[in-house]
Amino acid sequence: MELLLSHKSALEYWRIHGASEESLTNYQLARLAPTDPPKTEAFDQFNIAGLSLPIDVTVSSRDVRLASSLINPHVTTGLLPEKSIVDVGNGLFVSSPELCFLQLAYNQELIKIIEIGFELCGSYALPVSRAVNNRTSTSNRTSNKTLYGRTSLTSVEKLSAFAESMKGTKGQLRVIESLKYLENGSASPMETVLVMLLTLPYRLGGYGLPLPKINARINPSKAARRSMSQAFYVCDLFWPDLNVAVEYDSDMFHNRTVQVDKDSRKRNSLAALGIVTITVTSQQVMSVTALERVANQLAINMGRRLQQNSNPQFGKAHQELRRKLLDFQY
Repeated sequence: MELLLSHKSALEYWRIHGASEESLTNYQLARLAPTDPPKTEAFDQFNIAGLSLPIDVTVSSRDVRLASSLINPHVTTGLLPEKSIVDVGNGLFVSSPELCFLQLAYNQELIKIIEIGFELCGSYALPVSRAVNNRTSTSNRTSNKTLYGRTSLTSVEKLSAFAESMKGTKGQLRVIESLKYLENGSASPMETVLVMLLTLPYRLGGYGLPLPKINARINPSKAARRSMSQAFYVCDLFWPDLNVAVEYDSDMFHNRTVQVDKDSRKRNSLAALGIVTITVTSQQVMSVTALERVANQLAINMGRRLQQNSNPQFGKAHQELRRKLLDFQY
Protein backbone atom coordinates (compact mmCIF):
# COMPACT_ATOMS: atom_id res chain seq x y z
CA MET A 1 0.00 0.00 0.00
CA GLU A 2 1.20 3.52 -0.79
CA LEU A 3 0.41 6.87 0.80
CA LEU A 4 1.11 10.36 -0.52
CA LEU A 5 1.23 13.02 2.20
CA SER A 6 0.38 16.51 0.97
CA HIS A 7 -0.64 20.01 2.05
CA LYS A 8 -0.49 20.53 5.85
CA SER A 9 0.66 16.97 6.54
CA ALA A 10 3.58 17.30 4.14
CA LEU A 11 4.68 20.48 5.92
CA GLU A 12 4.42 18.71 9.27
CA TYR A 13 6.39 15.73 7.95
CA TRP A 14 9.25 17.98 6.84
CA ARG A 15 9.13 19.83 10.16
CA ILE A 16 9.51 16.58 12.10
CA HIS A 17 11.99 14.73 9.90
CA GLY A 18 13.87 17.46 8.08
CA ALA A 19 15.60 16.39 4.91
CA SER A 20 18.92 14.94 3.90
CA GLU A 21 20.53 15.58 0.55
CA GLU A 22 19.62 12.00 -0.36
CA SER A 23 15.92 12.27 0.48
CA LEU A 24 15.44 15.50 -1.44
CA THR A 25 16.99 14.01 -4.58
CA ASN A 26 14.87 10.85 -4.46
CA TYR A 27 12.07 12.33 -6.50
CA GLN A 28 9.38 10.40 -8.34
CA LEU A 29 7.75 11.39 -11.62
CA ALA A 30 4.73 9.24 -12.25
CA ARG A 31 1.02 9.19 -12.77
CA LEU A 32 -0.69 8.53 -9.46
CA ALA A 33 -2.33 5.13 -9.27
CA PRO A 34 -5.85 5.16 -7.78
CA THR A 35 -5.62 4.12 -4.14
CA ASP A 36 -8.10 4.05 -1.32
CA PRO A 37 -7.37 6.31 1.65
CA PRO A 38 -5.75 4.16 4.36
CA LYS A 39 -7.64 2.73 7.31
CA THR A 40 -6.52 3.37 10.87
CA GLU A 41 -4.82 -0.02 11.14
CA ALA A 42 -2.68 0.79 8.09
CA PHE A 43 -1.05 3.82 9.72
CA ASP A 44 1.58 1.65 11.39
CA GLN A 45 3.05 0.86 7.98
CA PHE A 46 4.03 4.49 7.49
CA ASN A 47 6.38 6.76 9.41
CA ILE A 48 3.77 9.41 10.20
CA ALA A 49 3.91 9.56 14.00
CA GLY A 50 3.34 13.08 15.28
CA LEU A 51 1.25 14.42 12.40
CA SER A 52 -1.93 16.23 13.38
CA LEU A 53 -5.27 14.80 12.35
CA PRO A 54 -6.83 14.57 9.88
CA ILE A 55 -3.96 13.54 7.62
CA ASP A 56 -3.85 15.34 4.25
CA VAL A 57 -3.30 12.85 1.43
CA THR A 58 -3.44 13.14 -2.34
CA VAL A 59 -5.45 10.65 -4.37
CA SER A 60 -5.84 10.44 -8.13
CA SER A 61 -9.54 9.83 -8.54
CA ARG A 62 -12.71 11.29 -7.12
CA ASP A 63 -14.00 7.70 -6.91
CA VAL A 64 -11.65 7.03 -3.97
CA ARG A 65 -12.11 10.38 -2.26
CA LEU A 66 -13.45 9.37 1.13
CA ALA A 67 -12.99 11.90 3.93
CA SER A 68 -13.04 10.91 7.58
CA SER A 69 -11.87 12.14 10.97
CA LEU A 70 -8.49 10.60 10.13
CA ILE A 71 -8.08 11.39 6.44
CA ASN A 72 -8.55 14.57 4.40
CA PRO A 73 -8.13 13.53 0.74
CA HIS A 74 -7.24 15.91 -2.11
CA VAL A 75 -7.74 14.90 -5.72
CA THR A 76 -4.93 15.40 -8.25
CA THR A 77 -5.35 13.86 -11.69
CA GLY A 78 -2.79 13.37 -14.39
CA LEU A 79 0.99 13.53 -14.36
CA LEU A 80 2.63 15.48 -11.57
CA PRO A 81 5.52 17.76 -12.64
CA GLU A 82 9.18 17.04 -12.15
CA LYS A 83 10.45 17.17 -8.56
CA SER A 84 6.98 17.10 -7.06
CA ILE A 85 7.02 13.96 -4.92
CA VAL A 86 9.72 12.58 -2.64
CA ASP A 87 9.92 8.84 -1.99
CA VAL A 88 10.83 8.50 1.71
CA GLY A 89 10.55 4.72 1.75
CA ASN A 90 8.24 1.91 2.85
CA GLY A 91 5.45 3.03 0.54
CA LEU A 92 5.36 6.58 1.90
CA PHE A 93 5.60 9.53 -0.50
CA VAL A 94 5.58 13.20 0.46
CA SER A 95 4.91 16.35 -1.53
CA SER A 96 8.23 18.06 -2.11
CA PRO A 97 8.75 21.30 -0.16
CA GLU A 98 8.07 23.22 -3.37
CA LEU A 99 4.81 21.39 -4.12
CA CYS A 100 3.78 21.57 -0.46
CA PHE A 101 4.25 25.36 -0.53
CA LEU A 102 2.09 25.60 -3.64
CA GLN A 103 -0.60 23.39 -2.11
CA LEU A 104 -0.74 25.45 1.08
CA ALA A 105 -0.75 28.76 -0.79
CA TYR A 106 -4.20 28.16 -2.28
CA ASN A 107 -5.98 28.17 1.09
CA GLN A 108 -3.58 30.14 3.30
CA GLU A 109 -3.69 33.90 3.65
CA LEU A 110 -0.69 35.77 2.28
CA ILE A 111 0.92 36.59 5.65
CA LYS A 112 0.95 32.94 6.71
CA ILE A 113 2.26 31.66 3.40
CA ILE A 114 5.12 34.20 3.55
CA GLU A 115 5.92 33.03 7.08
CA ILE A 116 5.90 29.39 5.96
CA GLY A 117 8.17 30.34 3.06
CA PHE A 118 10.74 31.86 5.41
CA GLU A 119 10.71 28.64 7.44
CA LEU A 120 11.12 26.36 4.40
CA CYS A 121 13.98 28.52 3.12
CA GLY A 122 15.50 28.88 6.59
CA SER A 123 17.32 26.70 9.12
CA TYR A 124 14.63 26.16 11.74
CA ALA A 125 11.41 24.16 12.02
CA LEU A 126 8.34 25.20 13.98
CA PRO A 127 6.57 22.64 16.18
CA VAL A 128 3.87 20.57 14.54
CA SER A 129 1.35 20.98 17.32
CA ARG A 130 1.21 22.19 20.89
CA ALA A 131 -1.43 19.54 21.60
CA VAL A 132 -0.13 16.17 22.79
CA ASN A 133 -3.12 13.86 22.82
CA ASN A 134 -4.34 11.27 20.37
CA ARG A 135 -7.44 13.24 19.46
CA THR A 136 -5.32 15.79 17.62
CA SER A 137 -2.17 13.89 16.72
CA THR A 138 -1.05 10.49 15.49
CA SER A 139 1.40 10.40 18.39
CA ASN A 140 1.31 11.45 22.02
CA ARG A 141 4.91 12.58 21.73
CA THR A 142 4.36 15.55 19.48
CA SER A 143 7.08 18.13 20.10
CA ASN A 144 6.14 21.67 21.04
CA LYS A 145 9.65 23.02 20.61
CA THR A 146 11.12 24.89 17.67
CA LEU A 147 14.12 23.08 16.16
CA TYR A 148 17.19 25.09 15.15
CA GLY A 149 20.17 24.45 12.92
CA ARG A 150 18.23 22.46 10.32
CA THR A 151 19.24 22.11 6.69
CA SER A 152 17.07 24.37 4.54
CA LEU A 153 14.35 22.41 2.76
CA THR A 154 14.29 24.66 -0.28
CA SER A 155 15.18 28.16 -1.47
CA VAL A 156 13.45 31.19 -2.92
CA GLU A 157 15.00 30.34 -6.26
CA LYS A 158 13.63 26.78 -6.22
CA LEU A 159 10.18 27.94 -5.15
CA SER A 160 10.17 30.46 -7.96
CA ALA A 161 11.25 27.94 -10.60
CA PHE A 162 8.65 25.43 -9.44
CA ALA A 163 5.88 28.04 -9.44
CA GLU A 164 6.79 29.05 -12.99
CA SER A 165 6.43 25.41 -14.07
CA MET A 166 2.94 25.24 -12.53
CA LYS A 167 1.20 28.02 -14.46
CA GLY A 168 -2.57 27.86 -14.22
CA THR A 169 -2.65 25.68 -11.08
CA LYS A 170 -4.30 26.57 -7.80
CA GLY A 171 -2.01 28.58 -5.55
CA GLN A 172 0.48 29.53 -8.26
CA LEU A 173 -0.33 33.24 -8.28
CA ARG A 174 -0.27 33.40 -4.48
CA VAL A 175 3.19 31.79 -4.46
CA ILE A 176 4.49 34.30 -7.00
CA GLU A 177 3.11 37.17 -4.90
CA SER A 178 4.69 35.82 -1.70
CA LEU A 179 8.11 35.45 -3.33
CA LYS A 180 8.43 39.24 -3.51
CA TYR A 181 8.71 39.28 0.28
CA LEU A 182 10.87 36.17 0.87
CA GLU A 183 14.58 35.75 1.49
CA ASN A 184 16.75 32.72 2.22
CA GLY A 185 18.59 32.05 5.46
CA SER A 186 16.37 32.90 8.43
CA ALA A 187 17.71 31.07 11.48
CA SER A 188 14.77 31.51 13.86
CA PRO A 189 11.09 32.43 14.03
CA MET A 190 12.00 35.78 15.61
CA GLU A 191 14.34 36.65 12.75
CA THR A 192 11.45 35.94 10.40
CA VAL A 193 9.10 38.09 12.48
CA LEU A 194 11.62 40.95 12.54
CA VAL A 195 12.21 40.83 8.78
CA MET A 196 8.49 40.72 8.02
CA LEU A 197 7.67 43.60 10.36
CA LEU A 198 10.44 45.74 8.87
CA THR A 199 10.00 44.94 5.18
CA LEU A 200 6.40 44.06 4.31
CA PRO A 201 4.59 46.92 2.56
CA TYR A 202 2.40 49.33 4.54
CA ARG A 203 -0.79 47.71 3.26
CA LEU A 204 0.30 44.44 4.92
CA GLY A 205 1.39 46.13 8.14
CA GLY A 206 5.16 46.34 7.65
CA TYR A 207 7.44 49.35 7.49
CA GLY A 208 8.23 48.92 3.80
CA LEU A 209 12.03 48.74 4.08
CA PRO A 210 13.92 46.76 1.42
CA LEU A 211 14.57 43.06 1.98
CA PRO A 212 17.94 42.36 3.60
CA LYS A 213 20.25 39.43 3.17
CA ILE A 214 19.72 37.17 6.19
CA ASN A 215 22.68 35.72 8.07
CA ALA A 216 24.90 37.17 5.38
CA ARG A 217 28.63 36.53 5.41
CA ILE A 218 30.86 39.60 5.21
CA ASN A 219 34.42 39.01 4.04
CA PRO A 220 36.83 41.84 4.87
CA SER A 221 39.70 42.48 2.52
CA LYS A 222 43.06 40.88 3.29
CA ALA A 223 44.41 44.22 4.45
CA ALA A 224 41.40 44.87 6.71
CA ARG A 225 41.66 41.42 8.30
CA ARG A 226 45.04 42.29 9.79
CA SER A 227 43.35 44.55 12.33
CA MET A 228 40.38 42.27 13.00
CA SER A 229 39.87 39.28 15.26
CA GLN A 230 37.98 37.19 12.68
CA ALA A 231 38.43 36.24 9.04
CA PHE A 232 34.75 36.95 8.32
CA TYR A 233 31.57 38.10 10.05
CA VAL A 234 27.95 37.00 9.78
CA CYS A 235 25.23 39.64 10.20
CA ASP A 236 21.69 38.65 11.09
CA LEU A 237 20.28 41.17 8.61
CA PHE A 238 22.46 43.02 6.09
CA TRP A 239 21.73 45.50 3.33
CA PRO A 240 25.00 45.30 1.29
CA ASP A 241 24.19 48.17 -1.06
CA LEU A 242 23.51 50.45 1.90
CA ASN A 243 26.16 49.19 4.35
CA VAL A 244 23.57 48.81 7.09
CA ALA A 245 23.22 45.77 9.36
CA VAL A 246 20.94 44.60 12.15
CA GLU A 247 22.02 42.25 14.90
CA TYR A 248 19.19 40.50 16.73
CA ASP A 249 20.19 40.22 20.38
CA SER A 250 18.99 36.98 21.93
CA ASP A 251 20.53 35.26 24.94
CA MET A 252 19.10 31.85 24.01
CA PHE A 253 22.42 30.31 23.10
CA HIS A 254 25.06 32.42 24.79
CA ASN A 255 26.76 33.19 28.03
CA ARG A 256 25.86 36.86 28.33
CA THR A 257 29.24 38.17 29.56
CA VAL A 258 31.16 36.44 26.80
CA GLN A 259 28.59 37.43 24.19
CA VAL A 260 28.52 41.13 25.12
CA ASP A 261 32.29 41.32 24.64
CA LYS A 262 32.09 39.43 21.34
CA ASP A 263 29.26 41.64 20.07
CA SER A 264 31.19 44.80 20.96
CA ARG A 265 34.28 43.66 19.05
CA LYS A 266 32.11 42.66 16.10
CA ARG A 267 30.38 46.06 15.95
CA ASN A 268 33.75 47.82 16.09
CA SER A 269 35.08 45.69 13.24
CA LEU A 270 31.98 46.31 11.13
CA ALA A 271 32.21 50.04 11.81
CA ALA A 272 35.80 49.94 10.55
CA LEU A 273 34.40 48.46 7.33
CA GLY A 274 31.94 51.36 7.04
CA ILE A 275 28.94 49.26 8.10
CA VAL A 276 26.40 50.82 10.46
CA THR A 277 25.13 48.18 12.90
CA ILE A 278 21.90 48.51 14.86
CA THR A 279 21.12 46.07 17.65
CA VAL A 280 17.52 44.95 18.13
CA THR A 281 16.35 43.04 21.20
CA SER A 282 13.37 40.73 21.54
CA GLN A 283 11.75 43.31 23.82
CA GLN A 284 12.00 45.90 21.04
CA VAL A 285 10.43 43.51 18.55
CA MET A 286 7.51 42.95 20.91
CA SER A 287 6.99 46.70 21.49
CA VAL A 288 5.16 48.70 18.80
CA THR A 289 6.78 52.02 19.75
CA ALA A 290 10.28 50.59 20.24
CA LEU A 291 10.31 48.79 16.90
CA GLU A 292 8.99 51.87 15.14
CA ARG A 293 11.98 53.80 16.48
CA VAL A 294 14.26 51.06 15.14
CA ALA A 295 12.55 51.20 11.73
CA ASN A 296 12.98 54.98 11.61
CA GLN A 297 16.63 54.68 12.61
CA LEU A 298 17.21 52.14 9.85
CA ALA A 299 15.40 54.31 7.32
CA ILE A 300 17.57 57.32 8.20
CA ASN A 301 20.75 55.29 7.72
CA MET A 302 19.38 54.10 4.38
CA GLY A 303 18.61 57.64 3.24
CA ARG A 304 14.89 56.96 3.39
CA ARG A 305 11.91 58.40 5.21
CA LEU A 306 9.10 56.22 6.48
CA GLN A 307 5.60 57.24 5.38
CA GLN A 308 3.52 54.70 7.30
CA ASN A 309 1.57 57.32 9.27
CA SER A 310 0.25 58.82 6.04
CA ASN A 311 -1.16 55.45 4.99
CA PRO A 312 -4.70 55.05 6.37
CA GLN A 313 -4.46 51.25 6.25
CA PHE A 314 -1.23 50.94 8.19
CA GLY A 315 -2.37 51.15 11.83
CA LYS A 316 -4.94 48.39 11.60
CA ALA A 317 -2.78 46.32 9.25
CA HIS A 318 0.20 46.57 11.61
CA GLN A 319 -1.83 45.40 14.60
CA GLU A 320 -3.21 42.50 12.56
CA LEU A 321 0.28 41.58 11.29
CA ARG A 322 1.62 41.48 14.83
CA ARG A 323 -1.27 39.30 15.96
CA LYS A 324 -0.66 36.80 13.18
CA LEU A 325 3.12 36.70 13.55
CA LEU A 326 2.98 35.99 17.26
CA ASP A 327 0.92 32.86 16.61
CA PHE A 328 3.19 30.14 15.23
CA GLN A 329 0.38 27.65 14.68
CA TYR A 330 -0.99 27.01 11.18
